[in-house]
Amino acid sequence: MLQFLFRSQQQSLILVMMLLFMSVRLIAQNSEGLISYSSISNTDPSAPDVITSPQEMGPNALPVPEVFGGKVGDSLVIDVGASYYFNDESKTISSIARVYFPVVKNKVALEVWAVPLESYEYDSSGNKISGSANGDFYVNTYFQIIEGHRILPDMLGRVGLKTASGSIDQDARYTDAPAYFFDLNFSQKLFHKPMSSLSVSGMYGFYCWQLLNDRFNQNDAHLWGIGLDYHYRSSFAKASLRSFNGYIDNGDKPVVGRIALGIPLWNNLLFELEGEHGFQDFPYNGIFTRLVYTINR
Repeated sequence: MLQFLFRSQQQSLILVMMLLFMSVRLIAQNSEGLISYSSISNTDPSAPDVITSPQEMGPNALPVPEVFGGKVGDSLVIDVGASYYFNDESKTISSIARVYFPVVKNKVALEVWAVPLESYEYDSSGNKISGSANGDFYVNTYFQIIEGHRILPDMLGRVGLKTASGSIDQDARYTDAPAYFFDLNFSQKLFHKPMSSLSVSGMYGFYCWQLLNDRFNQNDAHLWGIGLDYHYRSSFAKASLRSFNGYIDNGDKPVVGRIALGIPLWNNLLFELEGEHGFQDFPYNGIFTRLVYTINR
């Protein structure tokens, strides 16, 4: 009886998340009543709208989804950390929080993450501008498609939603509009030994974000990424390159590279150090530090 109730709760949670995603999507499709950036950011009604693209906005506005790998897994993961983005004209310090929760062991998982707060400073025509902003919340759903096949790589599907919860301000830190994506992630081990392994991973899908202007309702993009993961005992080293390619061509084709090192600290607690570089349409370098706690279920 308890097992039946537990399964019913899992199914109900999945249904609620699907309905939530569909509801937000319907809201995003209806642009009537939405406030344009020109009415928020400028006192002159004839001023042009802010360009909603990774090149023209803050580093946390439209992040490229990370390459995840091909397995949903069965571990509850909680991590907190901070990021520091910089270039010649700006600096941004942000907090990060994330929870990854397997709903059905090795089959379905939910992930919620956010940038609760950022503090920024940038130079505009010789003037120093600084401030703070609250970031967006993200909800991702993962579901296993292939695992342990004799020939095919491990593969999962992912559905991601960016909410319109970020601060609205004159500095174009966040989009004030939702975004969503669908993709497939895969991973394949190149070699596996008792204490070490090396695997290749990748993703491909569709990314879309809402625009608040009169010319376009949304921007659609192909989403892709590749990565290498090396594990030695409980430590790891990862490298990835990822991108999405919008069709408006206004700085909407970011290409971002990242390297990450993970070192165990105590039992299930891991310290992670990451470095990021924007090669195209993402004019920032980034440094991340995280504490990651894993609960094996």
